[in-house]
Amino acid sequence: MVGTGLSFPYVAKYNFSNGEVTYSNGMKLGRGVEMSYETENSDNNIFYADNREAEIVGGRFLSGTLTAEIDGLETAAKKLIYGLGEASRTVTVGQETVELLGMQGAEPPFVGVGYIERTQMEGVVGFWPIILPKVKFAVGGRTAHTQEEDIDWQTQTLDGTFYRDDTDSADWLLQPETPCETEAEAENIIKAFFNIA
Repeated sequence: MVGTGLSFPYVAKYNFSNGEVTYSNGMKLGRGVEMSYETENSDNNIFYADNREAEIVGGRFLSGTLTAEIDGLETAAKKLIYGLGEASRTVTVGQETVELLGMQGAEPPFVGVGYIERTQMEGVVGFWPIILPKVKFAVGGRTAHTQEEDIDWQTQTLDGTFYRDDTDSADWLLQPETPCETEAEAENIIKAFFNIA
């Protein structure tokens, strides 16, 4: 099957307590432009006997990197993925006081990330809910360009590292065995997993 689209990236705070993983404060991360991930695995473990490879255990997943390109972070999502508190400073402009959100106290927590991949196979369109259950985003930068004759649509790229979760199965990615027939069905799976009403 071939990929034909991406939609609805979600994020939720990852919690592990009393041997159970739960999620809270789930929300849209932004409007999805591109999502990609790469895994890092240990080397194959090879046992040699009789001057040749006799046994081999395949490399094991260690961690991975996630690159999420979105249209831009809303304040609530920024506070969630970077672990920001309330506004740290204010400035008065005329009669109005404006609160300024500082990045000094940023302590990114673990979060779960989910998004939908749209695919097509022999004319049949499917929607795959993809869930990375344990991710930590790095506090990143942003670039802005001045407008010329035409608008240069400027997106935001977020970089994160994902890990095995703390469940007994130690999953690092979850998805159904078959695609959903509709985008709404796939979105509902992600929202249910992250406990989003």
